[in-house]
Amino acid sequence: MAPLEDGPSCSSSKTSLSDLRELETLTRSKQADKPSDRKSGEPVTEDTLLDELRRNIITDISAFREEISGVSARQHDTEVTTAGHETRLTTLEQELSTLRCEQAKTQHHMATMEDWRRWKNVKDRGLPDTSAMAEIPQPIPRLLTQLFSAKQAKLLTLDGSYRLPAPPASVTGAHRDVIIRFQNGPDKQVFMTATCNKSSYTFEDHQLTFYPDLSRDWRRSLRTLTVVLTKYKVPHRWGAPRSLLIPHESETLKVLEDTEIPNTLQKLGPPATSEGSPTPAPVTQPYTWDPSRVRPFIPNVLLLCPELPKTASSDSVRFLL
Repeated sequence: MAPLEDGPSCSSSKTSLSDLRELETLTRSKQADKPSDRKSGEPVTEDTLLDELRRNIITDISAFREEISGVSARQHDTEVTTAGHETRLTTLEQELSTLRCEQAKTQHHMATMEDWRRWKNVKDRGLPDTSAMAEIPQPIPRLLTQLFSAKQAKLLTLDGSYRLPAPPASVTGAHRDVIIRFQNGPDKQVFMTATCNKSSYTFEDHQLTFYPDLSRDWRRSLRTLTVVLTKYKVPHRWGAPRSLLIPHESETLKVLEDTEIPNTLQKLGPPATSEGSPTPAPVTQPYTWDPSRVRPFIPNVLLLCPELPKTASSDSVRFLL
């Protein structure tokens, strides 16, 4: 075979033999462990080097393809895992939403049960917190006997009585209130109807005042309305289990939330307006009512307790706030 530098292939490819030998030196380190197709002692030619280079490139491409396939498989596994996490996250969000709904229902149910429990109670203020009055169940029956006749008092079934916790330290000289619990709501209504015609009662030289057992938050939420009703002497009472009933014309307005206060005031009567102003005054200004539009609210307590006297007035149905 003729020398490589005299051959026509060298001039056509414009590649020097020294460059090819350097390339062969670089590739031998990678292919040292691989068998070579070139026989020992065979002279190195450009075609031989190109064949080896082509085989090395093909081998590297195959290795790269395998690595890419592995990366693709791992990427697929990652996507599957991510999809599983997203599904689990969606499930957890749905469970959380369900639990929140159940929590809201449970809280509403507990609040309703608490309201119904309070509905049967009467708060007595003024009974001294002394050693003589330490046994609460003893003076309560005597109180019922004083308010009602012996026959009427037997119709009212008590479920017990107890004192509330001590008042705040800022209130000096105040006695703890007494909670009188009846077994049913009608008995409590009869008791309140019989006691609401006076601001206070004298019992064993003590001035007693009776109130409905309402939660502090509920009273505060409707304080804006109750202050106006009390100021203008509009008949109203607390309904079961948590409502404020206001008789008006041929219907009874029922207030359940503090958001209903503006609409309730608008139904009761037009607000007072300033002179020359065509627009109504804000809700905070005094309201005026036409007495002919407000009918007295007289509950039919005779159906609850037939032994009560058959005389009633509009003042006897105004509950204390």
